[in-house]
This record gives sequence, structure tokens and C-alpha cells, in this order.
Amino acid sequence: MIELATQITGVLHRFDAHAGVLCVVGGHTKYDQFKRIHDSGAEVIVAKQGRLINMLKMRARAMNRCSFVVVDEADRMFHLGFTDLVRAILSQVRPDAQRLLFSSRFP
Repeated sequence: MIELATQITGVLHRFDAHAGVLCVVGGHTKYDQFKRIHDSGAEVIVAKQGRLINMLKMRARAMNRCSFVVVDEADRMFHLGFTDLVRAILSQVRPDAQRLLFSSRFP
């Protein structure tokens, strides 16, 4: 099964093939992904949370200019005890950034 992040990246490329869109997920070497993020002028980075934290720790890209963050399945992450991980990601973006937390499991 194709990961959701990969599917999202494909859809974004269909809208604008020239926009800098990168997909950062597990299953690929961290070093290769670090180089792609660090060397690119990516406008959009679609990432799994764990790999995004890895890239932030490696200082691949500063997120202080990031103006829009979407966390999918945020309620599940909170329920599983990953609140600190979500906070760590959101603390890296600029203060006036728009933050969206999504869930497919509304009661």
C-alpha cells in the first residue's frame, strides 16, 4: 500500500509540477533525504512526523519561516502519547503560522 504522504505528494505535483514539493518518509536513508531537503528550495514538504523530527534534529531545514502546518490523525497521536512530538514540531514554526490538526475519527 502506498503511504498517504506519497499520495499527497503525487497530487501536489499534478497541481503544479514546477513547485518544490518533497516527500520525507521512512524507508529511505536519512542522509539522502537530508541532502534533498537541505539543498532544495522546497516550498512544500510532506513528511511523516517521526522523520520530520529526525530532519529537524539534523538541522536539514529551519521551519522558522513555515507558515502552514497540517498534522493528520492528530487525535490518534495524542491518544498514543505523542503529545510532546506534536508540540516539538509545532514549536519550530513561526508564531503566526496557521496550524491545523485533522482526524478522520470524529464521534
